[in-house]
Amino acid sequence: MRFTTPSGTTGRVSRGHRGAWRSGRACAARAQGLGTRLARRIAAKGWEIDCVVPVPDGSRPAAIQISAELGLPYREGLVKNRYVGRTFIMPNQRCVLQG
Repeated sequence: MRFTTPSGTTGRVSRGHRGAWRSGRACAARAQGLGTRLARRIAAKGWEIDCVVPVPDGSRPAAIQISAELGLPYREGLVKNRYVGRTFIMPNQRCVLQG
């Protein structure tokens, strides 16, 4: 997915499992690099930040890197309920088959 920032910079966002590789580089390493670049931009802006919270879940590696670079606490503020609609936690087999 391509994007353009308000300053006119263009880029590409690709999501992948943290163990996945793209263009010979681990997706997690790419996300950490993005976190480092974002931390530099945040520091340059002089924003006052209390903590770093990843939103959505896929931004976790970048958020951890931003937290480390800026010396800010990392927190899980929003947690997705991964069990909504999952049939394996239904009370009986009949419910599982209906689900």
